[in-house]
Amino acid sequence: MDLYVGIDLGGTNIKTGLLSADWKILEQDSCRTEVEGGFQHVIEQMADSVRALCKRRKVSLKHVCGVGIGTPGPVDVARGLIVVAPNFPGWRDIPIRDALRLALGGIPVVVENDANVAAYAEYCLGAGRGLKSLVLLTLGTGIGSGIVLNGEMYRGATDTAGELGHVIVQVDGRPCGCGRRGCLETYCSATGTVKRFREALAEGNTSMLLEAGMKKEDITARDIFEAAAKGDALAWQVVDQTARYLAVGCDIAVNIVDPDIIVFTGGMIAAGDLLLKPLEKYARELFFPRPKEHTRLAFTQLGGDAGILGAALCGRNS
Repeated sequence: MDLYVGIDLGGTNIKTGLLSADWKILEQDSCRTEVEGGFQHVIEQMADSVRALCKRRKVSLKHVCGVGIGTPGPVDVARGLIVVAPNFPGWRDIPIRDALRLALGGIPVVVENDANVAAYAEYCLGAGRGLKSLVLLTLGTGIGSGIVLNGEMYRGATDTAGELGHVIVQVDGRPCGCGRRGCLETYCSATGTVKRFREALAEGNTSMLLEAGMKKEDITARDIFEAAAKGDALAWQVVDQTARYLAVGCDIAVNIVDPDIIVFTGGMIAAGDLLLKPLEKYARELFFPRPKEHTRLAFTQLGGDAGILGAALCGRNS
């Protein structure tokens, strides 16, 4: 019995899945990431989760052939390091692969960027099945992305390829958390969408959200999309602008990678066609003729399981 484990390591939660050799999730678990306990404590949390899933399934740990970890931020795949983790203070050049392998008694472990593993899962098991190439964009607090070409994750020379959220779409534009200005995610992430909406309110524009008694600082991206769906003019203007900027990001991906499909995942896709339809319209206006006819835009087929599935798929190659 060959089993694989996928671990989706986030700043808030650790999600772990035990998978069969045909990539069915047999058992799944989630726990809060206790970052305050330090690196070794987080390693023990992951190892405990793996052991608990095996115990629940009544299988021995020796049946686990490989473990994959998907983690935010840049990684050094060859050395198994987290180079830096945005939500893990002080984590730099952390040897997470070797530490977890030791905690699990020598089971092979591989570490990859979380957007890369999600892209790989969609390519192998989701919206990209049967295609040659895929770009995935995660639309949430920020914008992450991953690229798969001819069945292989494209990492680049330094394992940092595919950071589409940090392509500059406005020279000297809005400040970004990465330290630069004008990055795509500052305009069309959930955070960027909310900022633009609040700025419009501060300039004297009105919205049904304020009329309903909401405080400006409490308004979320979900609120904005819901208001747009109900006909709120300001909310729709902001949503439309978000779609325009996302279309620019898609055009950059198409011009560089020319993928068969661009897949969107993350919390913002809950907006459904309210986001996808204008995005499709603006993207088609920007694309060159051949990709305009060929490249598909689609929402994820795997949803929140993509991280676990992709990490486990990588664990197969550990």
